[in-house]
Amino acid sequence: MDTKKTENEKTFDTSEVILKNRQNLQVKGVEKVYETSPTKLLLKIAGSDCVISGENMGVERLDVEDGVLVVNGTISSIRYGEKNQGNFLKRIFK
Repeated sequence: MDTKKTENEKTFDTSEVILKNRQNLQVKGVEKVYETSPTKLLLKIAGSDCVISGENMGVERLDVEDGVLVVNGTISSIRYGEKNQGNFLKRIFK
């Protein structure tokens, strides 16, 4: 996975999302985690905003250096926003 490092934030050129049986999710290329809850994760993955929805979700592993996130729970949707738009949270809570 290609990486670049800015002043305070690591960026990734590529990402990989692996979902097994809708229960185990592994995401590579995670640049930022905005929010986690049992029903929603808000992330920035390789420059794109992402919302992961489900039930009983819990972060099993987060490696900020390598950009890897592992989540267990029931995953119901994975949605991407547009690449490099303004403040993601402002758009979500409009």
